[in-house]
Amino acid sequence: MSNKRFFKALKSSMELNELYSDRARLLQLCNSGNAYAINSYIDNIAKKYPLETAIYHAIHYMPPTTLRERVQNCISFLDGFIQAKKCELTFEMAKEINNV
Repeated sequence: MSNKRFFKALKSSMELNELYSDRARLLQLCNSGNAYAINSYIDNIAKKYPLETAIYHAIHYMPPTTLRERVQNCISFLDGFIQAKKCELTFEMAKEINNV
């Protein structure tokens, strides 16, 4: 495996781990019931991934009206982002296997 591909795969796996951590933290906050902390964390996620958030909101143009809907939208966003990162990582690994 070339160094460039190795580091790209490593970066993708680290981003995937961070997304899983964000999702777990959001669920933990939901269980605590602290509405301010939940809203703050969702805002931080939106700031962390501005491009992806903009694309998600362009596709899902109905804004949430309740905290529950906001949490569901954020979890849906993170799940979709996790799936995209998994596909990206799988594609990189498949390219490497075919080159060997």
